[in-house]
Amino acid sequence: MEYGELKEQIDGLGERQRRGCARVLSLVSLGGGVRPEFRGHLDGASTYREFFEALYRDDDLRFTRA
Repeated sequence: MEYGELKEQIDGLGERQRRGCARVLSLVSLGGGVRPEFRGHLDGASTYREFFEALYRDDDLRFTRA
């Protein structure tokens, strides 16, 4: 999945859900794309939900401060 697709899917959500997802997106984004440490999570996803699930499953990110 590409960053533009991810952002488009999030933009299409209802307001309440979009706010939460947009906040997470702002933490993993850099310069119109995903930060390098999150690229693998995005490459393996086909939906925004799969991307977020991959982030939450990653034990290396468990104690990462936002």
